[in-house]
Amino acid sequence: TQSSSPAWDAYENPATWGLSDSAGSSPGAGETTYSNVFISWRRSHFSPSEEANAAISAPAADADLDERTNFEEFAFGGNPRAFESKPQPTATIINENGVDYPAITFDRRHSAIDTTYTVQVANDLGTWTPVNFPVGAPIDLGNGMERVTYRNSVPLNGGPCCLRVRASR
Repeated sequence: TQSSSPAWDAYENPATWGLSDSAGSSPGAGETTYSNVFISWRRSHFSPSEEANAAISAPAADADLDERTNFEEFAFGGNPRAFESKPQPTATIINENGVDYPAITFDRRHSAIDTTYTVQVANDLGTWTPVNFPVGAPIDLGNGMERVTYRNSVPLNGGPCCLRVRASR
């Protein structure tokens, strides 16, 4: 990604281009953040010959055998070249106006325009229902990642529940 404005004579060079993070882009001004897409991320992690090999670079492939697909590595901030233990979503309790709610905190790709993150809740692990109650503002972790927290709509004393997060293209 381009971290500063290119020279006046470099605007026609695609290497100086980036996907704007703001609607309508920012003509005539430098960008401080950029949108993320899986294809671009993949190109920065695999050589052209590896990209041509679906067993290595496809979204569903697991190049480092750490049980996270390349798409999951992209979506949640992993490295497809390193068998690693990335932070998993964390269960928390959020108190809003004196009421405790079960919540989930996780890291995600900032401005991933080809990715949808869905937080889901289930009382019996059989039927998962989307919930969309973000808590506070995202925390910028740098390197295109942010940490977010979402809570359930039902208070903690409303019965057992499980929360999970899904990323899809």
